[in-house]
Amino acid sequence: GTLSKAELAVVDREGHNLSIMPEKNMVGIEDPQLQSTYYIELWDHKEENLRAVLFMLDVTPNGCVMKTGRMVNGDGCVSFEVVEWFERTMKEINERESKRSNKNRRIPNLMFYHTPIQQFMSLWSLETCHGWREESTCCSRLDTGLFDAAVKSNTRGMFVGHDHLNDFSGSFSSAPQLLLAYGHKTGMGSYQPPQGRGARVIKLEVKPSESSDEFNLHSWI
Repeated sequence: GTLSKAELAVVDREGHNLSIMPEKNMVGIEDPQLQSTYYIELWDHKEENLRAVLFMLDVTPNGCVMKTGRMVNGDGCVSFEVVEWFERTMKEINERESKRSNKNRRIPNLMFYHTPIQQFMSLWSLETCHGWREESTCCSRLDTGLFDAAVKSNTRGMFVGHDHLNDFSGSFSSAPQLLLAYGHKTGMGSYQPPQGRGARVIKLEVKPSESSDEFNLHSWI
């Protein structure tokens, strides 16, 4: 039969060791749709300095709920509650690491979520992008503020899926430090891109310094 999100998480975590997601989501809201919303801290090889944080964000299955409670039909979104949790979590991590190191730290982070946000539509139209766009961007009809939160919180990359025929990436000239990128269709199921299956590679380079770490993100198909 069909497995729920919670049951799939158990299979991933305990049955096949495919995931390191916690038993409960980190948002603090009892919602089965947030089962795989969590973050992972990346430390240096001595486990002395935090270098980056990876955020795995669930999207709503169908449509998106406004702050007034009204449902906006269409593709899912990263909810307002999750966006607020992300901002709060990064603020707490930065404060913790600044206090621990006695320096003003702004830890870079990456986001991974399924359905692209509206900014992916304007990115292709307004900026120089690399990769394929073989179908329209299917995104939520509601902007929950994720892009603005990412810019304020030193996010360096947003990685999405959903549209199997797209794998383009690019940055806005107003926020050149933030890469918006599709993955590339990897699995056998559903419809396939004309150029065949593949994957997106992500490489992080961090060069420590006394004032602030130099963080470089490289990604390609």
